[in-house]
Amino acid sequence: MPLARKFVVDESVPQVFHCVSRCIPQAVLTGIDPVSGKRKTHRKKWIREHLEKLQGAFAVEVYSFAVTPRELHVLLRTNPKAARRWSRREVAQRWLALFPPHYQPRYIERDEIMAKAVAQLAKDKERVELRRQRLASVSWFMRCLNEKVARRMNKEDGVRGQVWKRRFICCRLDL
Repeated sequence: MPLARKFVVDESVPQVFHCVSRCIPQAVLTGIDPVSGKRKTHRKKWIREHLEKLQGAFAVEVYSFAVTPRELHVLLRTNPKAARRWSRREVAQRWLALFPPHYQPRYIERDEIMAKAVAQLAKDKERVELRRQRLASVSWFMRCLNEKVARRMNKEDGVRGQVWKRRFICCRLDL
């Protein structure tokens, strides 16, 4: 029986993980869709771009990734020491780069809204510490990756619903 992720991942020390996300049988991640005959090879570029964005925000390094027609493999290394060195303001900036504020009045510039949101979040120590833990987490990294890819796939295919079979599989590699 497989172990729960909380028993595999120790978020307080640097570790390397192989994470795998599998598509449901009806979904095609890349390659040629056998039902519609459409090419889906451009999706690998989406994934690469989003991995770069996430790597810039998270304290998680992407060593490598591979995309097959039905699976996404990512080799990651956590870096909790880097996350502990970030100031509260830097944590707030990194978090809000991934999850921008929803409320954006027309008469206020986006930069001004972000500056206010960063300042407001940086004041709250508890919220910042929670965000710091999440920005050093493999689970949150994969959540952000899989959600973005699934939303884009559904939008492109003109469908709704589930793309991934389950959350993701995570194996710690002892190097």
